Amino acid sequence: MKRILTFILIILISVLTPIYSQWELQKNYIPKLGVGRAIDACDSLTAIFYAPDENLQGLFITYDGGKNWNARLIPEGSITDIVIRDRNLIWYTTASGKIFYSTDGGLQWNLSINTGKEITYIKMFDNFFGIAAGDGENDKTNIMKTASAGVGWYPFDKQPTAKSIVDWRRIDFIDFNTGYFFSGPTYSKFHKTSDGGQSWYEIPFYGYAYLIKFFNKEIGITCDVDWNSRTYVISRTFDGGNSWETIHTNLQGTWPMDFEYMPGNPSQIWFVTVEDLYFSQDGGKTWEKQKVSEGELKGVDIVFVDKKHGWLLCTEGRIYHTVNGGGIISNVNNEEKMVFELGQNFPNPFNPETVINYQLGKRSYVTLKVYDLLGKEIALLVNGEKEPGNYSINFSAKEYPLSSGVYLYKLTTRYKSYIKKMVLIK
Repeated sequence: MKRILTFILIILISVLTPIYSQWELQKNYIPKLGVGRAIDACDSLTAIFYAPDENLQGLFITYDGGKNWNARLIPEGSITDIVIRDRNLIWYTTASGKIFYSTDGGLQWNLSINTGKEITYIKMFDNFFGIAAGDGENDKTNIMKTASAGVGWYPFDKQPTAKSIVDWRRIDFIDFNTGYFFSGPTYSKFHKTSDGGQSWYEIPFYGYAYLIKFFNKEIGITCDVDWNSRTYVISRTFDGGNSWETIHTNLQGTWPMDFEYMPGNPSQIWFVTVEDLYFSQDGGKTWEKQKVSEGELKGVDIVFVDKKHGWLLCTEGRIYHTVNGGGIISNVNNEEKMVFELGQNFPNPFNPETVINYQLGKRSYVTLKVYDLLGKEIALLVNGEKEPGNYSINFSAKEYPLSSGVYLYKLTTRYKSYIKKMVLIK
């Protein structure tokens, strides 16, 4: 009888005890640290994070997927952001305005620049080209670029107005030329550059953006907080910030900390706050809470290197790791199974009208545009959310001052872009 009761008790304990195997807490060689600052990873095995100890050390790196974490001595603590490109190439920024880099996995460090003002953001697009940003003079930012692996940094020709501390959560560069910056809280303007900082212009945005993150040049997401209800307000754009869709969620919390798009799929987004971790399968329209730990999460930063491997940094040096996409891979539609197709226009060549067909395998925001061979936009034929199905669009050259020649038409969805040629003969 005792054996039976013991067996039943074991079963009950196993059933009632929470199991968080989708996100596993890393405990190997990580001491108790302070508030987490930044984490980055470059492949399924290699990741690096910083959370300060009492001596402002606290930089750790793993080469085996978190089985072992190796401490690295750094010349200066108070790290604000960090980037790792491979096992050897690492860059980090500091609150004192310095950028350090290492070419041997953090065993030795070199100082590349000292601006004297806090630098809070760094992103390397490859081993040579990158962007860093921080506080500048006279209420301006100090956004810099490098084409020499961070050995030398050069300020942008033009700098947007900041009037506050530049926060890495409110700036995001897609490539060497295209970047977004929300200046707050006193100025609260959304800035964009498309020419590598030679010029900046304001894009229309109503509200406040505590977080901004862009998947590519056109698709992006922001987060505001309704402090009356303590709920999050999500805004998203599918046309590079020219227009925004605002979503008032029922997600309650205080400070939003980070967004992370799943690599290769803008419909799948992770959202970490001080309190919780959320996941969206529809580009940020709806969210599901993901159970990670008991009590307040105290999340800070999240990064995914592919669809399976991700890292979540919290305070006190707590690191969570997933090798199965946080457990959501089996629950989401695989984009490879979706059918998206842009058909060849008919007739082709045409004069003056032609029909363009396209097919959507999943609900998506869609744009269909016509360009000349110089890349100038001629016509916007479709611009909006579309349900799955087959569509036909008429294009008439009578409505535009077009000459005979070759033109391009481009279909852009949340998942992929497609482009084809058509010929106008007069």
